[in-house]
Amino acid sequence: FRSGQTVVYVIYLATAVFLLQAGHGATSLAAVIIAGQSGGALFLFIVVWRLGWLTEARLRLRLALSLLRQAPYFFLMNLSVIGFNRMDILFISYFIGEAAAGVYNAAKLILQVCNLLAASYVDALYPSFARLFHRQRERLLPIAQASFRYASFIFVPLALVIAFSARPVIGLLYHRPDYAHSAFLLRLLIWQTLFFLSNAILSRLLLAMNRQDLSFW
Repeated sequence: FRSGQTVVYVIYLATAVFLLQAGHGATSLAAVIIAGQSGGALFLFIVVWRLGWLTEARLRLRLALSLLRQAPYFFLMNLSVIGFNRMDILFISYFIGEAAAGVYNAAKLILQVCNLLAASYVDALYPSFARLFHRQRERLLPIAQASFRYASFIFVPLALVIAFSARPVIGLLYHRPDYAHSAFLLRLLIWQTLFFLSNAILSRLLLAMNRQDLSFW
């Protein structure tokens, strides 16, 4: 699932770069966001259909009530993630202007691709975390610690490379002097991937332990 979302987001990034190079403003990216989300939803629907999970629906009231009690935590977690990812763009656009928001968003698009790669790594860990918690609980903490080490071997060098090559990366993608300041922003923002990664690993670990309440707070 996450690999498909990563592909969709890379397509979204390429389309956004094309629109910005063509001279469109930041508001033109709204249509691209809607198209990207629609593409991701369509991809997941096709995957679920091919797996044969779209069977005849049956209402199991007891199970539904049990899931409903857990729903607020998952809903609020996703709502907070969405708000965190877009609130900065809204504030910059409102208080500074669309031009500044476009410069900022140019750097953040690259950051979000890196965050999706980090999320793909973490999502791959979650089934192992859940299985270890139920079957070999004594191995869960060592495996979680090892996942932090392996992640640092991958994403710290990636952040360093992007930080030191921010100017040529921005120049290669956007080809416009208007986005020169995006390179400086990218050098700062790219380090957020490491915090995002750490938070995601800890969050999946708590979810595997059925402590989504702690994961939310």
